[in-house]
Amino acid sequence: MVMKNIYRLASLMGLVILAVSCGDDDTIPQKPADIQEQQFLIKVESVGETAAQTVEENARSGRPLFSMSPNQAIDKVEWVLVRNDGTAEVVLRKEMAGWSDTDNRTSHTYVDGVKKGREAQVTLTGDERVEDGSYLAYAVGYSSGTYDNYRPFVQTITDGKLTGTEKVTVSEGGYADEIFAGAMIFEVKNGMFQSVSADGVDFATPELILRRQVAGTFGYFTGIPSEVGGQSVTHVRLVTTIRNTTILFGGFRSIENPSNFNQENVINGCNPSTSHDAMLDGSSVNDAFTVYDINLADWFPGENGLPEDVTGDGLFDRRDTNWRVDSEMETMGLKTAEGSVFGNAYCVAFPITRAEIDNGIPTFQLQLLGMEGQILKSWNVLLRGDMGLFAKRTVVSLKDDGTLNMVTEDNPEVPLTYSIVRNHLYTIGVKSQAPSYGEDEPVNLMREIHEDTLEMDVDAEWEGLSAIIFG
Repeated sequence: MVMKNIYRLASLMGLVILAVSCGDDDTIPQKPADIQEQQFLIKVESVGETAAQTVEENARSGRPLFSMSPNQAIDKVEWVLVRNDGTAEVVLRKEMAGWSDTDNRTSHTYVDGVKKGREAQVTLTGDERVEDGSYLAYAVGYSSGTYDNYRPFVQTITDGKLTGTEKVTVSEGGYADEIFAGAMIFEVKNGMFQSVSADGVDFATPELILRRQVAGTFGYFTGIPSEVGGQSVTHVRLVTTIRNTTILFGGFRSIENPSNFNQENVINGCNPSTSHDAMLDGSSVNDAFTVYDINLADWFPGENGLPEDVTGDGLFDRRDTNWRVDSEMETMGLKTAEGSVFGNAYCVAFPITRAEIDNGIPTFQLQLLGMEGQILKSWNVLLRGDMGLFAKRTVVSLKDDGTLNMVTEDNPEVPLTYSIVRNHLYTIGVKSQAPSYGEDEPVNLMREIHEDTLEMDVDAEWEGLSAIIFG
């Protein structure tokens, strides 16, 4: 007798799956003798991707993010194929190295309408071929050495079974890096792979799509005051009031019906840090976290490690002949307009609560700092108009038993206090991949000196932006 039960497959995606347990009279499917190759695609989606940058050996993989059109700097994709039933048995586990190598031996670029990225065809032959049945493919794309030398599935595969939720954690004092993940249900019928959504819809091409699991932010500035209130300005710093440290790989679009997907605005971070290293303007204790800190001496070098306004006009800008691109960023290929500075970071997503909104706590604050690290001027950073304030958001969290919980809810956010959503880009200023061909628009901070707020743009999944690069 065939017994049907509902299982969660190793708590991976918060997806409820129908499992079929076979009795003694059931026939075990065999590997097809007449199908010599079984194939499916793995895609790492990166909207607006351009040719990979050349990164020096001493430059850290996964960073930096230099503009609005990210390319992939990851070098590995690891994937598993798991039986989509109560056993959660791992039938295959593979590593694909050299993912972003420009010789395209592992993967190659693709363009599908507005979607761009890199893809590779997986071909199973011989004993690797799998029998007919239902499977879940699950993959992570990452850079070697990031997240404390993270390796996918090391902690989640036990006794040949996928038994836990895949996740990574930013170490104390560390920072988030570019990382991708995704999952797809495959049905193997008559020896051939087919993609199937959670509601049973078949897709023409069997493919597993990985998308970016972190958010990105950058600031692009010029016309920076060299003094405020008679005190020298030495740094431009962006701070945030929340820093999640753990990224949960769940709530994937590819295992839902793409024509009716309500989980595009996914917040997949948890485990908030309490190690504040900065403060909001007006606070007496550290109550914020540094997102990026631009040392003006790296762009406008002077004596004794301090920045110098060589024109003496009170501004750091293109008229200062000592201007240069920060040497580390220049090594990684950054090009900016003359007299500008640039800061950037990847961020783990976090949800804003009603209490934080009611208390008027800003998500981001931009600050000008003095020689002793004192805050000389600050701007709360608002979302421009209602950009990013979506009607719905999906918050992914861990239950006490380690399984995933996904809650899609009305979005309570406001332009001052807003969540950070995975695979979204939050920008102050406009940065092109090229040095500047009339497309760069750094924010002139002197023009904003008497204002209390700045505006930030947000682009869901970097869509529609063809000009820039997050390395």
